[in-house]
Amino acid sequence: MKFALEVLPTRELVVSNGTETIHLPPTFAYSVSIFGEPCIRLLQGTESEMITWPVGSWYTPPGDYRWLITRRDGELEIRILWIPSPFSHQPNEQGAPVFIAHCPLRRFAVQVKNQVQQLSSAQPNDGYASSVHHKLTEALRATR
Repeated sequence: MKFALEVLPTRELVVSNGTETIHLPPTFAYSVSIFGEPCIRLLQGTESEMITWPVGSWYTPPGDYRWLITRRDGELEIRILWIPSPFSHQPNEQGAPVFIAHCPLRRFAVQVKNQVQQLSSAQPNDGYASSVHHKLTEALRATR
C-alpha cells in the first residue's frame, strides 16, 4: 500500500494510503516532529517487535484526532481515530477510525524525516525539529 505524509504550504498535514486521503488541520503540521523519537527507537531496535503506541492526540474542535501506530515485523499500521470529546480520556476503542494505512517502518521514517526537514527549514529557530531531523537521519543511515 502506498503511504504518503506531507505538510502543505497551507500547513495542513495530508496523509494518504493510496486510496484514501485525509487533510488534517494546521495544528498537526507543527507536530510532525513528534513522530521522530518513536521512529528512531524503532529503527534502533529499542522497541519490541509488536508495539502499539499513541503517538499523539490533537485537539481540533469539537474533538480530538488520536494517532495509533502498531509495529509488526517491520511493518507499521497507522490508525487515526476521531474522538468526539476534546481532551477526553475515552479509550481508543471508542474512537471512530477515520484513516488506516500500512507501510514499512523505513518508509514512514523517511517521510517523517523529510517533513521535519521542511519544517526545520521553514522555522530555523525550532531547535527541536532540527535535532529530530539530525537524529532520524543518523538512525536511517545506521540501518541501511
